[in-house]
Amino acid sequence: MMLVPLSIMVAVALAVAAVAAVAVVVLLALVVWFGAELITGSGQAGLAERVAGTAQALWPLAVVLSCCRPVRASAIRSRNPWRGRPGREPGLARSHLAGDG
Repeated sequence: MMLVPLSIMVAVALAVAAVAAVAVVVLLALVVWFGAELITGSGQAGLAERVAGTAQALWPLAVVLSCCRPVRASAIRSRNPWRGRPGREPGLARSHLAGDG
């Protein structure tokens, strides 16, 4: 297992916190816009509602897609050194290696 330096972990945590803070501010601004449209009655309440609702619906999708990153084949091999070696898989009994006959 590869250990990650603490400074990198802190930098990643700060970046994630910054992105989350920006998302909160944007979503809050859209909801405030919708509220202002309702109070003032300027005729754009439907648009404000749609934009705020769409942003709130797409934010979880953006989070999930950011967590799904492609995995390289070399990374898979490094996690499981027995993969791709016939007869060397852990837990495989010798009787299975000999075949049926």
